[in-house]
Amino acid sequence: MHYQLHSVGYGPAIPVCATREADMDAMAQFAVLTAATVLAAALAFGMAWAFLRGAFHLMRPAAARQTALVRLQLVQGTRVAVRGLGRS
Repeated sequence: MHYQLHSVGYGPAIPVCATREADMDAMAQFAVLTAATVLAAALAFGMAWAFLRGAFHLMRPAAARQTALVRLQLVQGTRVAVRGLGRS
């Protein structure tokens, strides 16, 4: 970076303001890259969560119907058993 300080004719070889602007551009590009990465990670997490909830939602009705039928049969079977034991 010392070559920037050497004078060629009237002023420095590369103006100081140009190097500062280049540093600012690099920092701005890094900030935009960081923000885009964080946004992409958040969107990926949100989509994975939504798809997982959707999968569980699609699986739930089949399991709920089967469980309800088993419980209903148990309740009816218990009622029949109680009625049979109550009469004897």
